[in-house]
Amino acid sequence: MKNPAAETAGCNSYKINYSLKRLNRFKENPNVINNVGLAFLNRGNYEKAQKYFNKAIALQPLFYPSLANLAKLYYYQKQYDEALKIYKEIKEYFPEDIKVLQNISHALLRKGDIDKALETLLDLVRKDNKNASAYNNIGVIYILKGNIDRAINSLRKSLMLNANFANAYNNLGACYSLKKDHKRAITSYLSAIALNRNFIYAIKNLARSYQEIEEHEKVFELINKYINQYNSESDFLDILAYSSYKTKKYHQAIKSLKKLIDMPATSNNIVGKARIYNNMAASYRQLGEMHETFHYYLESISLHKYPLTYNNFFNALLKENKLLEAKTIISETRQLFPDNCDLLVSEGKLFHAFKDYDNASMSLRKAMQCNSTLATPYILLNHITTEINKDLPEAIRIAQEGLKYNPRDIALINNLAYALLLTDDKNNIHEAHKLLDRFDSIEDVYLLATRGLLFLKENNVHEAERLYNRAGSITKDKELQHRVKQKKLLELGKYFLNKKEERKAYNYFQKALKIKTRDEIFSDQIKELLDTKF
Repeated sequence: MKNPAAETAGCNSYKINYSLKRLNRFKENPNVINNVGLAFLNRGNYEKAQKYFNKAIALQPLFYPSLANLAKLYYYQKQYDEALKIYKEIKEYFPEDIKVLQNISHALLRKGDIDKALETLLDLVRKDNKNASAYNNIGVIYILKGNIDRAINSLRKSLMLNANFANAYNNLGACYSLKKDHKRAITSYLSAIALNRNFIYAIKNLARSYQEIEEHEKVFELINKYINQYNSESDFLDILAYSSYKTKKYHQAIKSLKKLIDMPATSNNIVGKARIYNNMAASYRQLGEMHETFHYYLESISLHKYPLTYNNFFNALLKENKLLEAKTIISETRQLFPDNCDLLVSEGKLFHAFKDYDNASMSLRKAMQCNSTLATPYILLNHITTEINKDLPEAIRIAQEGLKYNPRDIALINNLAYALLLTDDKNNIHEAHKLLDRFDSIEDVYLLATRGLLFLKENNVHEAERLYNRAGSITKDKELQHRVKQKKLLELGKYFLNKKEERKAYNYFQKALKIKTRDEIFSDQIKELLDTKF
């Protein structure tokens, strides 16, 4: 198989040799001298290229090709001021040359002088209003200036002039992404990729747009399609790792993250490394490999003290019932980040785990005041108010308040439906039914269990048991399995108690008490019922 790089190098060597032979015959010809310089420029030998361009200019000071190539050489070397000097000299003698204005705008844009770049481009389109590239670049500058509507207008003009302009479609997609119009953004990125199937920026932007709308399976398919081609691109591996995690392909996520950690872009980036270790820990946690989980959280914290990693580490410890270690982490973290709202939530969780429900409630209310848009404080406080305080009107109020800020949060919707069902009020049960019907196709442990309770309230014991059993079967978490089973038996006992079938109720309660869970909330409720009703 031929090596394209070797072919290109060979072609350039041939051009250099051919140009030098011609130079032996035409030593004073600026065109020939310029061609030698151009051959060296294409080979990447800037020093020799510059020598020949200057030689041609010395023979003919206004020799346009060598002036333009010398400016291009400076541009390639990021010497934008030098490039601009030459472009301005060309403009002085060739004022109608549109290409010079375009090159000046490119150099100004690279230099970061976007106002002068915009001024130059507007001058260009006044002279040439059919220049699709200029309108595209004007759009880019308006994006940089934050004027997205003007950017969209310029990019649309560009595409009207050139419907096959992939860059303009990509930039238009970026505008729609900034406006959170993900549907149009995706359409624009797809158009860019249809015109240039290997357009790396459009591919990455499309993946990020799918991420925004949580189409993680589409992200995974898209990046997986290109990963062999761009396996040295850290962004690709990062996106692949995230989409793998979100689609529960945890082994693939870890594989991508391990590749990412060894890449040059990451090796000297301490913050980036810490983030990758955090993500590796999260993936191992989902696999239940807790030794690796704790190892990588500690690795992450040792590199960079980031509150999210501390919080994740705390949650992993709490899940494993390592309460003293979790307490140590929270104490250290609260000292490092006293104003972090998420850590107030974690503090509330810790108090809850120690059954200190008053302090748990206090921390959660502080978290709400710190950041009213966080969903978790409302979820946990609703749980305490429902199960511990048994204040159902307050529990309903808390869930409704949380939904004002998080209207699509499934856990809050579920908790609201659950509290409504526990009131045994017909209107509330009807309202709960409406809430749960919106999610009847979602396989979620808590939603399934709450739907089981709904069917009990509607006297459909068979369907209630089926849903509770399904809820317990879809989780690998043993503690959660036990909680669901105990809750099922508790609610069946309450159901038959209300039907005056005391013997049946008593048997269900006794079965429920044999199941051990960490917080014993349902056990305490059963014991209270046994003490008061039997």
